[in-house]
Amino acid sequence: MGKQQNWGLHPKTPDEAKVQTTLLNEAVLCRQTVANGSGNVVSMAPMKVFQTDTAFPEAPDGWLVLSMEHSGSRDTAYTHTFTAIPAQLAFRPERTTPRPHIAGTLPARVTAAENCTYAYIDDMGRYRVKLPFDLDEWSPGGESRPVRLAKPYAGPEYGIHFPLHEGTEVMLSFVQGNPDRPYISGVMHDSAHPDHIPADWNTRNVIRTWANNKLRMEDQKGQEHIKLATDYQKSQLNLGHIVDSGREKRGENGEGFELRTDGWGAVRAGKGILVSAQNQDANGKVLDMDDAIAQIEQALSLAKSLNKAAQTANNHHTDEETQRGRLKDALKDLKEAGLIQTAPAG
Repeated sequence: MGKQQNWGLHPKTPDEAKVQTTLLNEAVLCRQTVANGSGNVVSMAPMKVFQTDTAFPEAPDGWLVLSMEHSGSRDTAYTHTFTAIPAQLAFRPERTTPRPHIAGTLPARVTAAENCTYAYIDDMGRYRVKLPFDLDEWSPGGESRPVRLAKPYAGPEYGIHFPLHEGTEVMLSFVQGNPDRPYISGVMHDSAHPDHIPADWNTRNVIRTWANNKLRMEDQKGQEHIKLATDYQKSQLNLGHIVDSGREKRGENGEGFELRTDGWGAVRAGKGILVSAQNQDANGKVLDMDDAIAQIEQALSLAKSLNKAAQTANNHHTDEETQRGRLKDALKDLKEAGLIQTAPAG
């Protein structure tokens, strides 16, 4: 009675799952009816089929001998006892051998193909590794089957990816302790590959890649800053307490923000750009430009006064009213793509 379930067989395809289910079902069915008997037929042996004088409904095709015990001596005749199952059933041996199990983790090194400058991964982001006790010689990149890397965030077509390079020490874990299902559960620094974080960086959070692209976030009170940088043409974005990387915490370059590069730079915004030196609360609206508009209005009023003076001198005059209308209709809140630059001190 009841339903039997088996979990953890790890089939790769529906066909594999069907085969495994069939084998498990046959292993159960062939032990539902077991006959025990005795006799003295010398030719009887395990895996042979015999018929009985009286047919049993459970075994219309006879009985398949599974096991036998023999006995005999000088004083007694040869006899045996046996167990058998209906011959029409497929015999499947019981699983009595325990599965190999690896508890804990094992150290390993990431390997790569010959002349591979960067990380050696397959189309599924898997790596090849070599265990320290594997003393055999393998072709480069052929030391193991592809091994998955556990990540803190993953999903279909998205996730976090930081490639591991040749020689990186990793820790291998095994799904349910199965030696056939290893995965990289962690990445380690060692004496040959030291950590890039020294002991006094207890307030600094850093992501730094193999080519020295980095995101640095400093938590030290009074020196909080974020730096996003690449070595290519020294392109950087610095926010907050700006620290020169050459002087580290011993010096500073100022505060606020800095976007710099040794190469070219471009700023593009399809709906318009507002550049302002006006102070604004951090919770203010992005396109809050009342102060800027007021300053431009003041400039237009000045232009109007100058226009009157120009008319008196019979010079050409400017159409400040048209400009004022343009300011309200197009540039206010950047209703049209435009560029506004203002500074209270000029």
